[in-house]
Amino acid sequence: MIYDIRHVTTYNYENPVSFARCALRLEPKSGDGQQLVSHSVEIRPRPADRTIRHDFFGTHTESVLIETAHRTLRIDSRSRVSVCRHAPDRAAQGPAWEAVRDLALSLQARWCRCSSRSPDMRR
Repeated sequence: MIYDIRHVTTYNYENPVSFARCALRLEPKSGDGQQLVSHSVEIRPRPADRTIRHDFFGTHTESVLIETAHRTLRIDSRSRVSVCRHAPDRAAQGPAWEAVRDLALSLQARWCRCSSRSPDMRR
């Protein structure tokens, strides 16, 4: 199955903005039965600088610098993705809801142990 994906983000400002720096994470990843066929991003006004890198998780990240005064910023991302996955067997039984609940609670408890308390939080 081929999917054409379009994501448009538009910012409208009341007053002209002279500078903008954006970090875009719009490119779909390939893997797990999904293959990126094509991807493009059009930005208006045109950026003065565009830098592409992959972050720690392998996510395609594009840093954009706009130095032209503007009242509207439009980011138009278009991707084509090929997906080849088998549908799960509907007859297969999933985990009991109690098991999912217990796992969620254990993860929450682990997270709460690791996070520090905010000084603004009432005790």
